[in-house]
Amino acid sequence: MPKIIWTEDNIRELVSKRFGKRACWFQIKVALALHAGNDVVGKAPTGMGKTLSFFLALLMALAEDPASSARIFIVTPLNLLGKQTVEMLEAADLKAIAISAENNDDSTFENIFAYRVIVVNPEILMDSNGRFPKLWKNAEFARSILHFVLDEAHCISMWGDFRKEYLNIGNLRFLIPETIPFYVASATLPAPVLQDITDILRLRRDKIDHIELSCDRPDIHLVVRPIKYRINTYHDLAFLLPGKDYIHGVSAPPEPFLVFVDSTKATEHAVHALHKLMAPELRDKIRWFHAGMSPTYREEEAEKLKTGETWGICATSSFGMGMDLPAVKKCVQWRPTCDICEMWQRFGRVARTPGMEGVGILFADKQYFDETRAAKKANADARESRKRKAQEDDTHRPSKRSATDAGVIVNSSQQVTAEGIELPEIENAVVAERDLQRRLTYHKRTYGKDSRQTKKSKGKKKADAAEDKVELYGPLDDFINARRPEIGCRHVPISRHLDGNIPPPSHHLDCDKSSPTGCARCAPHKSTLCCDIHNPTHFDSLFHSPMPPKTARAPNRTTVPTYEPTSRDKGLKSALNQWRHEQAIAVVGQLNVRKYGDGLFMSEETVQRLVDCAHVGKITTNDQIAKETRWRRDWVDLCVAAAAAATTTAAAATHPTAGSLVLGTVAANTLPKTRKKPTCSACFTPGHIKSSASCPVKVAAKLAAQAAQPPKSSGKGGPSVKAL
Repeated sequence: MPKIIWTEDNIRELVSKRFGKRACWFQIKVALALHAGNDVVGKAPTGMGKTLSFFLALLMALAEDPASSARIFIVTPLNLLGKQTVEMLEAADLKAIAISAENNDDSTFENIFAYRVIVVNPEILMDSNGRFPKLWKNAEFARSILHFVLDEAHCISMWGDFRKEYLNIGNLRFLIPETIPFYVASATLPAPVLQDITDILRLRRDKIDHIELSCDRPDIHLVVRPIKYRINTYHDLAFLLPGKDYIHGVSAPPEPFLVFVDSTKATEHAVHALHKLMAPELRDKIRWFHAGMSPTYREEEAEKLKTGETWGICATSSFGMGMDLPAVKKCVQWRPTCDICEMWQRFGRVARTPGMEGVGILFADKQYFDETRAAKKANADARESRKRKAQEDDTHRPSKRSATDAGVIVNSSQQVTAEGIELPEIENAVVAERDLQRRLTYHKRTYGKDSRQTKKSKGKKKADAAEDKVELYGPLDDFINARRPEIGCRHVPISRHLDGNIPPPSHHLDCDKSSPTGCARCAPHKSTLCCDIHNPTHFDSLFHSPMPPKTARAPNRTTVPTYEPTSRDKGLKSALNQWRHEQAIAVVGQLNVRKYGDGLFMSEETVQRLVDCAHVGKITTNDQIAKETRWRRDWVDLCVAAAAAATTTAAAATHPTAGSLVLGTVAANTLPKTRKKPTCSACFTPGHIKSSASCPVKVAAKLAAQAAQPPKSSGKGGPSVKAL
C-alpha cells in the first residue's frame, strides 16, 4: 500500500477523528520526526499535551496499513500514569495495556500481540529474569515496534540512583533493531539532565530532532514564604482550610490543593496537623498519598480529588507527575527539599484547564533567605570586630584600618567614600561575580553520572536534604531570593534553568495560520498577576491563618530499668509480633510487607516499648498506652476496641487470635500489685514505721520519760496535793 504524504492538515484530521481534539504544532512535529525514524527530544511545558504526541505516529502507520501489527511502548515512572493512558486510549478505540506487578504474569504476555500500546515501568521492562527478554528475540514482535516513548524522561537521570533499571534502558539498543526511535518527553530537561539522558539512552546523535517550547508557565503565579511557625506543627498550611464560619453544604468549599513533602511520614503528620484545625466530620476531605498505600487506595483518592469529594492531598513525588488533574488550583511545596526541576513538575499540576490560573507556593526555612544570611553575617562581623578591637587594645595597635586591609582593592580611579569605596562599583562587582557563579551552577551536572560518582566518593550520609538543593546562586536559591536586583521575578530562575539563556520561540502563529493571533492553546499566556514580587498585596491576602493554639508539653514517658524478661514478657512480644504481621498485611498489602517488612506498620522499637511498659505495669489504661507510645489517643481507642472484639469472638474458639493473646498477656503482666507493708526500724514489727505513735518502743520510751520527771511542788515549800 503506498505511503501517505503527510501534511499538517491530514494529521489534524486523523487526530480529530480518533481523539476529537485538534493537534498543535508541537504534536505534529513530533509525529513527523518519529514517522521519519528519528530519535526525538520533546520539551514542552506541563499541560501542553505531550501525551497526545505519543500516539500520532502510530495513527499514521495504521492509516497507511490498517492490517499492520504496529505497536508502541510507553515507559512511565508511575503506574497511575499507565492506567490513565489506557483509559484515554480505550475511548479512541486503541487497545492498550498497562503492565504492573499485579498483572505481570504469563496470561498477560500470552495476549501481548493483541495490544497497540504497551505501558510499562522500567523495573518490569528491564528485568533480565522477566518475560520481555523472550519477546525481544521474537523477530516478528521486534519488527512491529514503531518507537519507545520515555515519559517523564527527566526521571532517567534524576531517579537513576534509586531506580537502577532506568540506567539500563539504553541496553535496549542492543536487544532490538537499532532503527527503532526513542522519544524523550518531559517539561524539565535542562542541559545537564538532557546530556545525561542522551548518554544513558544512547540516542543517535546523527538522527535526533529537538522539538522544544518554552517550559515557563505564566499562568502559574509563584509565591515564596518563610516558615513562620514551628516546622512540625505545619500551621503555616492552615490558610488552605475554610474559615470558622464554613457550613458544609452551604458555604463554597476551598479550592482543590496539593501539598508536597519529602517523606511518607511527613505526609501523615501534615494531614494530622490539618485535621486538628477541622471539624471531625470534615476530616476525610484532606487525605495523604504516598508509595506505602495500596494501588486501589491511590486510584480512589486521585479520582476523589478530580470529582471534588476530596479538597486536598498531602503527597510525596509518587503522586501528581503527568496526571490529568484539571481542578487543582493551589500547589504547595513544603520546604526546599527537592531540586527546582522536581518542584516545577509539582507546580505544573495546577491550572491544567485552558484559561485557568493557579498558584505555586514554596514554604522555605528562614535560613535560606538573604535577610537571614545578612543578619548572621552582621552578627559574625560584630563578634569579630569586638574580638579584634580587644586584641588591638591589648597590643596598643591603632583601631583604624585601611580599605585594603579589609580585603577590598581600591583602584586609583575609584573614589573613596566614608565606607571606603563607591557603592555602585561594589554592586557591579557583586553582580558580575554572582552572574559567573550562576553560569557555573545552572549548567553544572548536578544529576546523572557526575553526581552519582560524587555521591559514591563522598560515602557519607547527608544531614539535610535541603542543604544540597539550595546551592548559593543556584536556580533554587535564586528562586527563593528572587528579590535580588539582578533577578526581580520568581519566573526568571525557572526560565533560565529550563530554557537556557535564549528561550525557544513560540510557534502559535505557525500552529493556526488562519487566525491573526495564532493558536490560542500554543500562544504565550498573559496574566495580570505574576508573582509575589510584582503583586505582593494580592498574595499576602491569601495567607490569613489563625494563631496556633498553645499545646501542653507531652508528659514524660516512663523510664524502665534493665530487667530479665519473664515468660510472660516473651509471650507478649510474640503475640504483638503476630498481631503486627496480620495488621500490616491488612493495611499496606502483602506485597509491601514482603518488600519492606512488618516495620512499615509498627516499628520494633514500639513493640519493645509496649513489652517494657507492660512488665512494670504502666499500660493499664488507654491514656497510658498513648503516653508511652506517643500514638494518637483516638488510634489507641480503635486498636483496643478491635482487639477486645477479637477477644470476645475468639473466646469459644480453639485457637485464640493475636489480638486476644495481646490483651490476655498484657492483663497478666499488669495485675494490680499489693503494696509491701512497712517495717519499723525500732521494734522491727511490720505495719508501722519508727515515727508512728503506735510503735511499742516509742510508747515505752514516752512512759519512761514521764516517770523520770520530778514531782511538781505547790509553791509554798510543802509537797503538792497530788504528791500526797
